[in-house]
Amino acid sequence: MKTQLLKLAFASALLLAGLPPCLAQSQNTAAIAGNWRGTVRADARNTVVQLRVGANELGDAGTTLKFGTPYVCQDTLDFLGHDADVWTFSVYKGNGPFCDKLRNGEAVMEKRPDGKLKMSVRDPNGTKILVEGELTRDAR
Repeated sequence: MKTQLLKLAFASALLLAGLPPCLAQSQNTAAIAGNWRGTVRADARNTVVQLRVGANELGDAGTTLKFGTPYVCQDTLDFLGHDADVWTFSVYKGNGPFCDKLRNGEAVMEKRPDGKLKMSVRDPNGTKILVEGELTRDAR
Protein backbone atom coordinates (compact mmCIF):
# COMPACT_ATOMS: atom_id res chain seq x y z
CA MET A 1 0.00 0.00 0.00
CA LYS A 2 2.78 2.42 0.98
CA THR A 3 4.63 1.71 -2.28
CA GLN A 4 1.51 2.37 -4.34
CA LEU A 5 0.90 5.67 -2.55
CA LEU A 6 4.49 6.80 -3.13
CA LYS A 7 4.30 5.93 -6.84
CA LEU A 8 0.98 7.76 -7.15
CA ALA A 9 2.39 10.81 -5.37
CA PHE A 10 5.44 10.84 -7.66
CA ALA A 11 3.31 10.54 -10.80
CA SER A 12 1.04 13.32 -9.53
CA ALA A 13 4.02 15.59 -8.88
CA LEU A 14 5.26 15.01 -12.43
CA LEU A 15 1.86 15.86 -13.86
CA LEU A 16 1.69 19.05 -11.78
CA ALA A 17 5.11 19.98 -13.11
CA GLY A 18 3.82 19.48 -16.63
CA LEU A 19 5.77 16.29 -17.29
CA PRO A 20 4.11 12.99 -18.16
CA PRO A 21 5.18 10.17 -15.78
CA CYS A 22 6.55 8.14 -18.71
CA LEU A 23 9.33 10.74 -19.13
CA ALA A 24 10.57 10.28 -15.58
CA GLN A 25 13.80 8.45 -14.87
CA SER A 26 13.42 4.88 -13.74
CA GLN A 27 12.86 5.15 -10.00
CA ASN A 28 15.05 2.44 -8.54
CA THR A 29 18.43 2.00 -6.89
CA ALA A 30 19.97 -0.39 -9.44
CA ALA A 31 22.86 1.99 -10.24
CA ILE A 32 24.07 2.04 -6.62
CA ALA A 33 22.91 -1.41 -5.52
CA GLY A 34 25.50 -3.36 -3.55
CA ASN A 35 27.65 -3.02 -0.46
CA TRP A 36 29.46 0.19 0.46
CA ARG A 37 31.67 1.16 3.39
CA GLY A 38 33.50 4.16 4.68
CA THR A 39 34.12 6.50 7.58
CA VAL A 40 31.56 9.15 8.41
CA ARG A 41 31.29 11.97 10.92
CA ALA A 42 28.37 11.46 13.32
CA ASP A 43 27.79 13.46 16.51
CA ALA A 44 31.30 14.95 16.26
CA ARG A 45 32.84 11.45 16.13
CA ASN A 46 34.22 9.37 13.30
CA THR A 47 32.71 5.94 12.84
CA VAL A 48 32.81 3.22 10.21
CA VAL A 49 29.56 2.52 8.36
CA GLN A 50 28.36 -0.23 6.06
CA LEU A 51 25.60 0.55 3.59
CA ARG A 52 23.76 -2.25 1.83
CA VAL A 53 21.61 -0.99 -1.03
CA GLY A 54 19.16 -3.49 -2.50
CA ALA A 55 17.72 -3.07 -6.00
CA ASN A 56 14.80 -1.11 -4.56
CA GLU A 57 11.76 0.39 -6.22
CA LEU A 58 9.96 3.42 -4.77
CA GLY A 59 8.87 2.82 -1.19
CA ASP A 60 10.93 -0.34 -0.68
CA ALA A 61 12.73 -0.73 2.63
CA GLY A 62 15.53 -2.94 1.30
CA THR A 63 18.47 -0.72 2.27
CA THR A 64 20.35 -0.85 5.57
CA LEU A 65 22.88 1.50 7.14
CA LYS A 66 25.01 -0.11 9.87
CA PHE A 67 27.12 2.00 12.26
CA GLY A 68 30.24 0.73 13.99
CA THR A 69 31.75 1.72 17.35
CA PRO A 70 30.75 3.71 19.37
CA TYR A 71 27.15 3.46 18.08
CA VAL A 72 26.84 -0.22 17.04
CA CYS A 73 23.36 0.02 15.56
CA GLN A 74 21.54 -0.26 12.25
CA ASP A 75 18.90 1.78 10.39
CA THR A 76 16.50 0.60 7.71
CA LEU A 77 15.99 3.04 4.83
CA ASP A 78 12.96 3.47 2.55
CA PHE A 79 13.76 4.50 -1.03
CA LEU A 80 11.99 7.78 -1.93
CA GLY A 81 13.37 8.45 -5.42
CA HIS A 82 16.30 9.77 -7.39
CA ASP A 83 17.24 12.55 -9.76
CA ALA A 84 20.41 12.34 -11.87
CA ASP A 85 23.13 10.97 -9.53
CA VAL A 86 21.31 11.63 -6.23
CA TRP A 87 19.21 9.00 -4.41
CA THR A 88 16.99 9.94 -1.45
CA PHE A 89 15.83 7.68 1.37
CA SER A 90 13.77 8.09 4.52
CA VAL A 91 15.19 6.61 7.72
CA TYR A 92 12.46 4.13 8.61
CA LYS A 93 13.61 2.44 11.81
CA GLY A 94 16.68 1.90 13.96
CA ASN A 95 17.80 -0.51 16.67
CA GLY A 96 19.77 1.60 19.11
CA PRO A 97 19.80 5.06 20.71
CA PHE A 98 21.88 6.74 18.00
CA CYS A 99 20.02 5.05 15.12
CA ASP A 100 16.67 5.86 16.73
CA LYS A 101 17.70 9.53 16.74
CA LEU A 102 17.96 9.39 12.93
CA ARG A 103 14.41 8.00 12.51
CA ASN A 104 12.23 10.02 10.11
CA GLY A 105 15.33 11.82 8.86
CA GLU A 106 16.40 11.97 5.21
CA ALA A 107 19.42 10.07 3.89
CA VAL A 108 20.91 11.29 0.62
CA MET A 109 23.44 9.36 -1.49
CA GLU A 110 25.20 11.21 -4.29
CA LYS A 111 27.25 9.15 -6.74
CA ARG A 112 30.42 11.04 -7.62
CA PRO A 113 32.35 10.82 -10.90
CA ASP A 114 35.12 8.87 -9.09
CA GLY A 115 32.55 6.16 -8.20
CA LYS A 116 32.32 7.02 -4.50
CA LEU A 117 29.08 7.87 -2.70
CA LYS A 118 28.77 11.07 -0.73
CA MET A 119 26.34 10.26 2.07
CA SER A 120 24.49 12.53 4.45
CA VAL A 121 21.62 12.09 6.90
CA ARG A 122 19.57 15.10 7.97
CA ASP A 123 17.37 15.37 11.04
CA PRO A 124 13.59 14.98 10.61
CA ASN A 125 13.19 18.76 10.23
CA GLY A 126 15.81 18.82 7.46
CA THR A 127 17.74 21.58 9.22
CA LYS A 128 20.80 19.77 10.57
CA ILE A 129 23.18 17.23 9.03
CA LEU A 130 23.63 14.45 11.60
CA VAL A 131 25.85 12.11 9.56
CA GLU A 132 28.17 12.91 6.66
CA GLY A 133 30.96 11.14 4.80
CA GLU A 134 32.14 9.23 1.74
CA LEU A 135 31.63 5.58 0.99
CA THR A 136 33.45 3.26 -1.39
CA ARG A 137 31.92 0.22 -3.06
CA ASP A 138 32.93 -2.86 -1.10
CA ALA A 139 35.05 -5.20 -3.23
CA ARG A 140 33.88 -8.26 -1.26
